[in-house]
Amino acid sequence: RKKDLFKGENGEYVSLSKVEALLKLSPYVEMPMVYGRTGAKSVIALVCPQKPAIMEFASKSGLTGTFGELCKNPGVVAEVSKSCVKQCKAGGLNGFEIPTALSLVVGPDDSPAWSPDNEMLTTTLK
Repeated sequence: RKKDLFKGENGEYVSLSKVEALLKLSPYVEMPMVYGRTGAKSVIALVCPQKPAIMEFASKSGLTGTFGELCKNPGVVAEVSKSCVKQCKAGGLNGFEIPTALSLVVGPDDSPAWSPDNEMLTTTLK
């Protein structure tokens, strides 16, 4: 991204990397990407989930399916979202800095959506 900061709807600045750092503390998150634009009410998050944590949650909850199918399951998305919001609040983020929408993203073959292998990341993981 070009800039790490953007000005929200009320003129408050939001540091996207700060939000991403707190999202990484969730046991379900492998790699987050937070998006916000100038004048927006809040930010959104795209999350590459931790496969072992998702599979463990699914087995405890009685859910079945492939990793990709589980990442589309509303119950799994709600659990990951709840965990992310908890980490953001524990980190002291203000309400406008906490993502209001979250989506779990995986590759077509249940691989990570972003990796140097599929050229969605550089070798330095940027």
